[in-house]
Amino acid sequence: MPADARSYYTTGVALVGAGFIAAAQLVPPMHEAQTRVIEAAVNLAAAVSNGQACSGYNTQGCDIWTRPSYTPVAVDPAGSASNIPANLVNAVLSMPGAWLDGMNDFSYALEVTDNWWVYTPTNVLGFDPADPPKITALANWLIPFKALSNPIGDQFAWWGRANLPMDPSCTGTVGPACSDIAPIFSKMFLAPAWTLAAGYQFPTLFNPVSDAEAEIGEEIPGSTGAEAPWSGAYVKLDGNDPINSVINYLQADPSLNAPKSFTMDEVAASLDRFVKALVLAFNPIVPRSYLLKGWPYTALTPLFLPFVPLLCPQCDPENPGGPPLPPSSAAAEAPAATTLAAVVAADPAAEPSPASPVSNVAPTEPAADSAEPDAAATGDRRESGSPAAVADWRTETESAAAADSVRAAPEEADNAASEETAVPAELTDPVEPAEAVEPAEAAASAETPEPAEAAEPVSPRHRGAPSRSGAASSQGTDQDGAGTGSGGGRSAGSAD
Repeated sequence: MPADARSYYTTGVALVGAGFIAAAQLVPPMHEAQTRVIEAAVNLAAAVSNGQACSGYNTQGCDIWTRPSYTPVAVDPAGSASNIPANLVNAVLSMPGAWLDGMNDFSYALEVTDNWWVYTPTNVLGFDPADPPKITALANWLIPFKALSNPIGDQFAWWGRANLPMDPSCTGTVGPACSDIAPIFSKMFLAPAWTLAAGYQFPTLFNPVSDAEAEIGEEIPGSTGAEAPWSGAYVKLDGNDPINSVINYLQADPSLNAPKSFTMDEVAASLDRFVKALVLAFNPIVPRSYLLKGWPYTALTPLFLPFVPLLCPQCDPENPGGPPLPPSSAAAEAPAATTLAAVVAADPAAEPSPASPVSNVAPTEPAADSAEPDAAATGDRRESGSPAAVADWRTETESAAAADSVRAAPEEADNAASEETAVPAELTDPVEPAEAVEPAEAAASAETPEPAEAAEPVSPRHRGAPSRSGAASSQGTDQDGAGTGSGGGRSAGSAD
């Protein structure tokens, strides 16, 4: 028995561990879930302007300002009763996806409503343009069977439009927004279901909150908003819509009702979107919020003011219940950028020097021609040479001083080129006036190798020594002031 018990115990641990591993693989990566949320926001922005009216059959992405219409649902004669068993299975398998779609519909309804604490045309006491999606989305979420939830939600939305009208006397539930509640109550519940079934003509109805009032978040006496989308519409609801819709679903081709698959990433994105929609709708610390205006809107404002700097950077510190700060003011209060451009703009002395390190690589021919006037004017002794000679010189003079290396490079290039052609260095350049040549000739003759030695192969390392000595001699003449004119002549000659 103990051995059997250990065997069962080991097997159970292995199964539990395998389950944890499988569950971990189902959890979507965070960056993918965030990507889904961003994509959903982009799709939302595109869906709002699709021009399709909101109804029980079109909630996600509907346009709340488009005029709705009603069409009764009739039984499709092309259906077949033989499809009922397969469609019943499809209905059960589609419930998780339908429930997820219902949650997305409700998130969308909260998003188009915006904040419930702000005085806007989509947050009016009564049935405003953003309320029909709430009704249809709630029906789709509570009844995860679209063939039944869609017509039920559509019928309740029309009932709400007719029985919960808006009225200018009471547009809100706090403070000055509701000066007289009697007129709005007198217009409620005047169109029961049998009246809507017999045919109902909506009166002309205007939204009592205008865009100008939404800008300041307060009522403007005499201001009226746009006409309600369903103003003047005529509807005659058919109470058999839910039944006829279910019959059409069960008798339709099963391939049309195949359940749609979804991933764990989509579930995570939908949950994240729903949480963000709740924060958007019910966060009380936002610009123009009732709870930040003080009396007569509310006496609770002092309890929320300490959280304004932390939770509402867009709020005006002097008037947190008013409109948000303009973008220019928000940018002025933002921390200074730490980029190089900002540092240079703040401290011109910190700007990098325009003088760049002198490159030892010989320029191309057009560059040498374009730089020739500067060299002649300044007496610069830098000359162009072959890339191989310059590379040899850089190998030998890595530890030399910067000034000495800059002046030694041109002389080395000339001497290296003359060594390869077996021509003495003294014959490569024209002789300048005698007063500037004597010291240089003495140094060159002292270090010139014998004819026999010159015939032997000379490595690049050996060719660098005469170049450095010649450059040092030339540098010495510059320091004495006697060889300045000679240096200018050599630079011009080499450029030619």
